[in-house]
Amino acid sequence: MKQPYLAARAVLSALALAVLATAPATAHEVPGVGTGAVFNDPGGSAAEQSRVRDHIVRLIGLAPRGAVIHSSLYALDDTVVSDALIAAHRRGVAVRLVLDEKHSAAPASRAVLRALGTDRSRPSHVVVCPRGTGCVSTVRPSINHNKFFLFSRTGDAENVVVTSSANFTGLNLTRFFNNVYTQPDSPELHRAYRDFWTDQASGTVRTEDYGTTSSLPGGLELATFPRASGDPLAEAVSGVEAVDGGGEPAVIRVATPSLTRTSVAEALRSRARAGAKVEIAYTAMGASAGPMLEHPNITLHHLDGAASGAKTVHSKYLAVDGNLAGSPDGKTVWVGSHNLNMSSLVDDDENVLRVPGAAVHDAYRDNFRELRAYALARP
Repeated sequence: MKQPYLAARAVLSALALAVLATAPATAHEVPGVGTGAVFNDPGGSAAEQSRVRDHIVRLIGLAPRGAVIHSSLYALDDTVVSDALIAAHRRGVAVRLVLDEKHSAAPASRAVLRALGTDRSRPSHVVVCPRGTGCVSTVRPSINHNKFFLFSRTGDAENVVVTSSANFTGLNLTRFFNNVYTQPDSPELHRAYRDFWTDQASGTVRTEDYGTTSSLPGGLELATFPRASGDPLAEAVSGVEAVDGGGEPAVIRVATPSLTRTSVAEALRSRARAGAKVEIAYTAMGASAGPMLEHPNITLHHLDGAASGAKTVHSKYLAVDGNLAGSPDGKTVWVGSHNLNMSSLVDDDENVLRVPGAAVHDAYRDNFRELRAYALARP
C-alpha cells in the first residue's frame, strides 16, 4: 500500500534538488540563488525533513557584509535558524526581524532578541508584535502569521523574496509537509514585501482592514491581510475557466491545513460544477465547507494529523492548470502563509503571493502528488 508514496518521495527528492540547482561554486564563484520551490518530507531522512529550513539557512549564510535581511515570522523556535541570523548580524549584515509575541519567549527567539536588541535606530533589531494581536491587525485575538524573508543581497542575487508555509519548530520538520518559494532579482516584489514589513515594524499602522493587493511585473501579485471585505483566494478560484475552448478541463489543486472558509468552498464547487477537476489535500475541514465540496469532480485527500505518527499538511498553496482571466493557457500558483480559514482572511497579518509559470506550477503539482500518495497509503 505504501509503494505510491515511496515512489512519489523518490521523484520529489530528485525534484527538490533540481528545482534550485546551480553549478558547483569554485573559490572565485559566488554561490547561485535560483527561482523556484523547495519541499520537505517529514517522513524522510533528517536532511529531507529539514530541506525547507536548510534552504533558508543557506540564504542567510550567503548574505554578505552590508546586506540587509528583513523577516517576519510567527514562530522562531529553532536554534539552527537563530544561530544563522546571529552569525549574519555579527559579520555585518543588518538583520531586522518582526516576531509574533506569542512565541517570542522561545529560546531561539530570546537568543536573537539578546543579540540584536530592540533599538530600531540600530542596523539590526527585533520588533515584537503587541500581545494578543498581529503587528498591523488590531483584531483580538490575532497573530502575525507570516513566514517570509527578504534579502537585499545573497549569493549571486539581489532583491530576493522568500515566502514559506513553515514555522521554525520541531514539528515542522518531523510531522508537517511544508514548502518555500524563492524569487530572486525582483526589485518591485522585494519593495512590496518590504513596505508590508515596514508597516508591521512601525507600530503606527494599526487597522482591522489592512489588506492590499500589489500587481507587479511578470504577473506576480502580492496580497496582504487582514481585510474587512473581499476574498482574494475565492476570487482567484472563481476566475478559472473551468473548461477551455478545446474542451480540456482545468485542474485545481489545493493544499491546506484548514479549509473552513465557505467563500473558497463555494468557488471550488462552482468550478467543479462547470467541469473543472478539483483535488484538495487537507487536515481539517469545516462543518459548513465539507458538504459544499461533495461533487463528482472534487476529490478530497485527508491527511489526518490526529492519527498516531501521521504526517499532516502544513503547506498552503493553490495550483491551477488552466486558463485564468487575462492569462490563457496559464499555469499559476498562490503560495505563502495564508490558511483557508476565516482568521487568515479577517484577523491575522498574512501574505499570499501569486506566481505564474509552468515550471513553478509543475513543481507544486508534483508535490501535491506526493501528498496524495501519502494520504492514499494511510489505512
